[in-house]
Amino acid sequence: MKLFTFRNYKSFLVLFCLAFCFNASSQRVASVSGPWSSTVTWGGAAVPTAGQTVVINNGITVTVDVAAVCLSLTINTGNATSVVTINGTNSLNITNAVTINTPTTNGLNKTINVNAGSMSCASITMANTGNNNRLSNLIITTGTLNVSGNITLNGNVNRNQIDITAAGRLNVAGSFTGGDFTTAAGSIVDYYGAAQTIRTETYSNLILSGSNIKSAPANCRTNANLTIASGVTFQPTADINFTLGGNLSNSGSLNSDNGANQMDFIFNGTTNQSVSGAGALTEFNRITINSGNAANIVEFLPTNMTVIPAGFLTLTRGIAKFSGTYGLTNTFFTTAVHPTTGYQTATINANSGIWLNNSNITVTPQNCDTELSGLMRITAGIYNTGTLSDWWLFYNTGASLIIEGGQLNVSGAFLGLLTTNTITYSQTGGVFTTNTQGNTGLVGAVPSFGIQATGSVFNMSGGTIVLQLIDDAFTDYINLSTNSTVTGGTLQVGNGATPVYTFNYWINSTPHLYNLTVNTTSTPTAEIRTNITVLNDVTIGTGAGLDASTLNNNLTVGRHFTNNGTFTQQAATVTFNGTVLQNINGTSNTTFYNLTANNTLVLLQQAYHYNDQLQ
Repeated sequence: MKLFTFRNYKSFLVLFCLAFCFNASSQRVASVSGPWSSTVTWGGAAVPTAGQTVVINNGITVTVDVAAVCLSLTINTGNATSVVTINGTNSLNITNAVTINTPTTNGLNKTINVNAGSMSCASITMANTGNNNRLSNLIITTGTLNVSGNITLNGNVNRNQIDITAAGRLNVAGSFTGGDFTTAAGSIVDYYGAAQTIRTETYSNLILSGSNIKSAPANCRTNANLTIASGVTFQPTADINFTLGGNLSNSGSLNSDNGANQMDFIFNGTTNQSVSGAGALTEFNRITINSGNAANIVEFLPTNMTVIPAGFLTLTRGIAKFSGTYGLTNTFFTTAVHPTTGYQTATINANSGIWLNNSNITVTPQNCDTELSGLMRITAGIYNTGTLSDWWLFYNTGASLIIEGGQLNVSGAFLGLLTTNTITYSQTGGVFTTNTQGNTGLVGAVPSFGIQATGSVFNMSGGTIVLQLIDDAFTDYINLSTNSTVTGGTLQVGNGATPVYTFNYWINSTPHLYNLTVNTTSTPTAEIRTNITVLNDVTIGTGAGLDASTLNNNLTVGRHFTNNGTFTQQAATVTFNGTVLQNINGTSNTTFYNLTANNTLVLLQQAYHYNDQLQ
């Protein structure tokens, strides 16, 4: 029996020694401050390997000066500051978990400084320090932290912190909860796992990569860019705002309307911004443009884009530009009662603007006026204002209307809210059709196309202005700008939708016209109400009319005069003053009162009469 007991004792002793030796060989304890590469730091033991756990004792500072590895890393609690600092661009690769415990004395920290180096691990856990004067934290400057699992900060914002103080990067594949997290300009945070919840913070650059759904539970902000990678869906789990200071690139799916939960985007960059990407779904709820500068452009040009609600766009400051080739048909603005007119109005504010640059976009009309105090620019697409007669597109001083292509259709009238309001009008292409539904004079005798302030700027080098319906108040086209440049374009009276009238369209223009066309359909008549110069062609359609008789106004023609209808003149003069061959032709006989040819090349191709003088 004694022999048996003695043998058991010997066996136990051997096992104990083996276990002690195994534990000693599988763990390294930093008991002296120093570099990771020094055996002195580890109490004379060898430098840690990938299979060994590392413990940083209380009060110890270890500097990573090599490509360091270990199985796990724990910073012990205690009454002194403990620090792990990665020097330069060195790295620390931890296979499993990182645990940062608490200081037990006020004013002390337990810290990992990634600095400009790199660190990777499976998870990070910080213990609650229990006191706002005691801090467990991790700092990145320009380096990179990769966490393949969760980041759990058990203390509040004063007790547990992760800070990116420069253009560093955090990649996290799991959850990120608790404590405080701050980022600096140029930094990057990448949620690269599967399904993840996006921490509610202010980011610089935010990347959503990996796979599955990335959920936003509360208001979020990026001061720089938001990137949604292929295979990722980004959506809200509550009604939230996402404020974006940079660009949005979507190669996955942006689902801003997640059933009962919507995410509104606020673009507030200090420079131009863009929305791009070939993602299958780029879906917005409401969009607000509130840029740092009125001239800043937020350009929407993804491959696919949808907007759910009507009246989705709010312009506070900056320009919303809709480019690309995606299809979008919607009303863009909400309406409110205008303080001056008393009518429902959609407003484009001063210091803001809308720019259509996509032929597949149609702004559907609203049952309201449209107020232009900023910029309306149409390069491609269709912009409709007003659903019924007497809805105006009216402008205030400082407004700018640019038409380079596409179509602008106004149901009632285009004019200044006050006759003294000035506008900068520029047209190089496209078609502006006004009075499509009626301008009855019910709310005052206003022109269908009105630039009544002489201080306005009027530039036209292409495109067409169309007067579709007649103005019941006899003020169809009034343009009194004394600051104009006209090198192209056409004023067209009537179109295919014009009905038969017994009254005339009144034309009063201080700037020259380039082409004047009276359309054939329903045989309208244009009446000249002031002396007018047409720099290029005058064309009177079949059955249509041009009347210069009422006020005996003069007409100057720079190129051809084609009369397929009726030209009526009382006692005024028609002058042909071109520098190239000019034709007087058409299917109808033309009677002139005074005819002046300031050009040696005027070719008469049809019968004409003159009643007074031929010069």
